Amino acid sequence: MRIGVVSDTHGDEFAIAEVLKTAGKVDAWIHLGDNLRDAPDFGKNGAQVFSVSGNCDFFGDTEQVIHLDGMRIFACHGHTYGVDSGTARLSYRAQELGCTVALYGHTHVPDIDEYPDILILNPGSPTKPRRGAPYTFAMLTTDGKGWADSEIIRIF
Repeated sequence: MRIGVVSDTHGDEFAIAEVLKTAGKVDAWIHLGDNLRDAPDFGKNGAQVFSVSGNCDFFGDTEQVIHLDGMRIFACHGHTYGVDSGTARLSYRAQELGCTVALYGHTHVPDIDEYPDILILNPGSPTKPRRGAPYTFAMLTTDGKGWADSEIIRIF
């Protein structure tokens, strides 16, 4: 299964179209907030869409446990876990919930940290990257038992 992960889209229709074109066939999308209204755009090709709200959103849940292809994924925007200062709190919460994947946004900087018992991933931002980062989203691949691969994908 291919799972697209995107965050901090901030209403940029051009960048969203570029993400969808670059991603190709995706089974599910997870939108990690900051313009939650963009999330439905990722389901136009029939993909299942999950979303959480960010610090710039005014509705929706701020975190969610998602069950996909034998995997438990903890999804949040990250601002309530202080991700600007590190991902330890986020990791502890994901493990507390029995998740093997923790997804967050907020920083607009892509990052993948793979540990033996958990994958922590930030897809960056396809619209407003920070700290010299490129315009990005992420892709997770599963094998029916858990995550098999993860990658950050540049769109520009």
